[in-house]
Amino acid sequence: MKTLVAIKGALKKHLFDEQTLLKKDFVNVPKSLIPGEWINIRDISDNHKCYLGYINTNTQLGVQAYVICDQNRELMDNDEFQVAQIHILKSIEEACIRRKMCLPDEDNFRLIYGRSDLIPGLIVDVYRNIILIQISTAGVNRFREEIKEILYKMFNKRVVFFSGSGLFGAEILPGYSSMEEIFEIELMENGLDLHIPGGVTQKNGYYFDHRNNRLKFEKYLEKYPGQKKKGLDLFCYIGSWGLHMLRGGVDSVDFVDQGDFQTTVEENIKRNSLTGKYVFHRSDVFKYLENEHKNSSLFDIVVVDPPAFSKTIRNKPNALRGYSKLYDKLMPILSHKSLVVVASCTHGIGFEELSENFARKADKHGKKVQLLDIGIQGSDHPFSSLKSKSFYLKYLLYYLEDI
Repeated sequence: MKTLVAIKGALKKHLFDEQTLLKKDFVNVPKSLIPGEWINIRDISDNHKCYLGYINTNTQLGVQAYVICDQNRELMDNDEFQVAQIHILKSIEEACIRRKMCLPDEDNFRLIYGRSDLIPGLIVDVYRNIILIQISTAGVNRFREEIKEILYKMFNKRVVFFSGSGLFGAEILPGYSSMEEIFEIELMENGLDLHIPGGVTQKNGYYFDHRNNRLKFEKYLEKYPGQKKKGLDLFCYIGSWGLHMLRGGVDSVDFVDQGDFQTTVEENIKRNSLTGKYVFHRSDVFKYLENEHKNSSLFDIVVVDPPAFSKTIRNKPNALRGYSKLYDKLMPILSHKSLVVVASCTHGIGFEELSENFARKADKHGKKVQLLDIGIQGSDHPFSSLKSKSFYLKYLLYYLEDI
């Protein structure tokens, strides 16, 4: 197993969850390395400190190496293939233990969350009927079949690679001519029986990360003494937020998304015997808000949970402008007294920036705001600190009233 030496200070990134090293971070990068080779990474200033990692010299950004964890010195001289297999099996087993500890009553959850579970580039979601794998690094891709076998033995469920060919992020992975079809996904969230046809799945199929926030929101709705006649679920996907609204006592919910999710939303409402009224609007959300303002529509309960407005920190200003525009168009269609959930999955935008952005638009439209609740991603999306790249999800529940 090859050992690469990191220059002084480079491995400090590891301590702050910045686990990707570039060519400039090493004393020398041998040309003989294969894409995704597992390596020892030693600190030039500390001969006793060594990390386990893997490296890809063939990416859009040149050399990229992932620091995983402290290396077991007894394994440093072993074959890298054996070391990788041992680490992957151990990491998956430990992730299973942590999920069962935090989610003892759940049989569907995110099992592996990349670097937070010590396997950068691997996402694994476990559903009631299937397990979906997403791979984005060459170091993991070399062991795709081993990972599939491990998961099948652990859960005795069909295991499918959700994305497995072409270009993923900065890493160039080999293509795979035959991809298994995802016929459907079945899951249970907070007692709701949900079904997703394979043809409409996004990312890894479903967004488990807001599970706790949706339940908190529903419990708040049950006790909310204000008007709950009209609800609105923006960027609804399969309708999870709106389903919780209906079960929480909202009389009717408008579901809005530019994707073709009408049949899926209607099926999930029927599966759960929800009696409230509902309508699905296939529309761009910004255009929908403009039209509802022209029609003088007013909503009492609203959830705004858009996809990420930026994938990189460099585009943060554009993302903030996107949120600002969204909230500006939302305010005119809110009832005189309303509840609004504001959510964000954009990396780099914190609670303070998001809340200030929302409050400014509320003030502009003559509304007083009170922050009732905040939330983060669930325990199956772990992170080490608020500065971690693995921390991304924000949930804010507001009460708004006309001044």
